[in-house]
Amino acid sequence: MTFDTSPTLRHYLSAVKRFPRLTRPGEEALWEAWLTKGDQRAKTTLIQANLRFVVTIAFRYRHYDLPVSELIAEGNVGILHAVAKFDPNRKLRFVTYAVYWIRAFILRHIIYSWSLVGGGSGGLHSKRFFKLRRERARILSLVGDQDLATKLLAERFNCTEPQITKMLEQVDTRDLSIDSPIRGDSTTNLRDTLISRLPNQEEQLFRCQDARLASQLATAALETLNPRERYVIENRFMADSDKSPSLAELGRTLGISRERVRQLETRALGRMRTVSFASLIAPAAAQSLLCSDD
Repeated sequence: MTFDTSPTLRHYLSAVKRFPRLTRPGEEALWEAWLTKGDQRAKTTLIQANLRFVVTIAFRYRHYDLPVSELIAEGNVGILHAVAKFDPNRKLRFVTYAVYWIRAFILRHIIYSWSLVGGGSGGLHSKRFFKLRRERARILSLVGDQDLATKLLAERFNCTEPQITKMLEQVDTRDLSIDSPIRGDSTTNLRDTLISRLPNQEEQLFRCQDARLASQLATAALETLNPRERYVIENRFMADSDKSPSLAELGRTLGISRERVRQLETRALGRMRTVSFASLIAPAAAQSLLCSDD
């Protein structure tokens, strides 16, 4: 449960208590001044005098694990909406009408804050959400058995037990911000506990070592090739350009046939693999491998 004890909220609650209550004649006079003369001070006084009711209603819903300050803010939006729609000619006290909109805005905020995925929204979902919670608590307190309570709840809502179980899962599923602390007084948030998809330091070290070794082996293997073989390998596999030259293009440059270039390439690759393998298992053996000119 979230208890907002911030200095800002305490100051706000203290200020709300200082606003004077209105009598029925005083309220009617203020409505007359606002609706007929457009007196903004009268409108402000009407709102301020009823802010205490917003606080009272907001505290009733604090067990939904939302900051009371957020609930009060939503209730204040509700009272502003009520001011715009209220008709004093119905001879109702304003608070009687405003309570409906205060609750409506607070409950809507609870629903939207509960889960953004799979829950839906609107009046029907809101009624199901709050009615399910109330009925489950009532039935469970009567029977004391979870399985029996689920069965009775399914009968109460005229659905099957799997259906009511799924509905309860949606009611109980609460979205959490990844910036939320893992505990109330912790400086570590949920984001800090997520597993990163990036390689860790050991993996990065191994990758760097593998890349360095591969580069060293490739350089050593190239040294064993004759000039034409090296020219073919460098242009076919190690060029910076996106498109490597074809065998025919290299053949024209070297003044040999396309087939001969293919043979040079195959022989060079085989020799490089041999030298690289020998360098891994016996570096001294690799030094004894000499390249014969074509």
